[in-house]
Amino acid sequence: SGVGSFGIECISRGAKKTTFIEKDIDAQTILKKNLSSLKIEERSEIFKESTTKFFKRMKNNDKFEILFFDPPFSENFFIDELKVLKNSTIYKKNHLIVIHREISSHDPIDEIITILLTRTYGRSKVIFGTF
Repeated sequence: SGVGSFGIECISRGAKKTTFIEKDIDAQTILKKNLSSLKIEERSEIFKESTTKFFKRMKNNDKFEILFFDPPFSENFFIDELKVLKNSTIYKKNHLIVIHREISSHDPIDEIITILLTRTYGRSKVIFGTF
């Protein structure tokens, strides 16, 4: 989740609840400060673990509509995480997956999700898709 910009934006646009998964303690500290300063911490949950571990322990009745991946540009570990997620039951039928990557990255994302749209912004690309 990094410092939470996407989740915070979702809350500002009406999301009832946002779940942040962040392993890095420094990013988590900034995230907590951001949520507190905006007075939206009661609409947020933060988990300090890998997304794979989080996905595996979720219950079938916990369903997400939007799943946002923003891994470090030099990393591609999220590919395995997408595979774990695809085989889980924690997303709603009408879900959206959003992936933020470096424009020059060539990840095999289209082998896992159906890409609906890709937008570029400077050196970033944002991929929208579904399973």
